[in-house]
Amino acid sequence: MAPFYFEKSLGIDIRDDSVSLCLVGKKLRGTEVIGSNVFECAGLEPGASEETLEQFTRQTRQFLKDHGGAPEQII
Repeated sequence: MAPFYFEKSLGIDIRDDSVSLCLVGKKLRGTEVIGSNVFECAGLEPGASEETLEQFTRQTRQFLKDHGGAPEQII
């Protein structure tokens, strides 16, 4: 039986050369880390290249897909 989460939250930590993602699920009695991932990504400052933004979007969507999170259901 799959665990039931009242809500899922995505934490994103953006550094100069990498991005860290952490998906946390809220249960009846506490929280649980569902998954985490770190990937290399050039800076995402304003004016970043389209390729960098596309890589960030692609990696984030794949992370959510791998861990059972739909983007429209994530806080």
